[in-house]
Amino acid sequence: MLTVAITFEVKLEPGEKWKANCNYILADNQHIRKPANLSYESAVDLTVVNTEIERLHCQWINRVTNIELSNDNVKRLYRQSAEDIGAFRLYDYDFSPDIWLPAAGVPKFVTLFGRDSLTISLQNMIVHPGLARDALKKLAQFQATEEYSVRRTAFSIEWGSIPPKLTIF
Repeated sequence: MLTVAITFEVKLEPGEKWKANCNYILADNQHIRKPANLSYESAVDLTVVNTEIERLHCQWINRVTNIELSNDNVKRLYRQSAEDIGAFRLYDYDFSPDIWLPAAGVPKFVTLFGRDSLTISLQNMIVHPGLARDALKKLAQFQATEEYSVRRTAFSIEWGSIPPKLTIF
């Protein structure tokens, strides 16, 4: 893990402004995600869709189950919950762009956990059933097709099992 600290000493007179921008590139062995060139103002403006991820998030919100209630507080609570689940989805390069997987292990290990991801999917079936379908599809790629064990350790894989934690993203 790489930790970087950047410090700026800034002295401003009353009424003066200062602005700093930071671009970063996320990369793994196969993919590079280039920085989005956004200003703070456009990034926080919810009426502006700046990136592909934001477009997909809007698509998610438009596809989740809509509820009509007389109690506005409960309706806002549901809507915020759908937004939060949408924020904890993982993008998968192996599937089409609108396929997302439920992240588990937040905040330390944001990845696909077999049992936890399926539990999240089950709990959100009413919100978006595609979440469960997509989690099952991805986990099936890692399902054991034979038995394997290592002597003198507790590590073993039975036929048909799914690894509990997948560090694949």
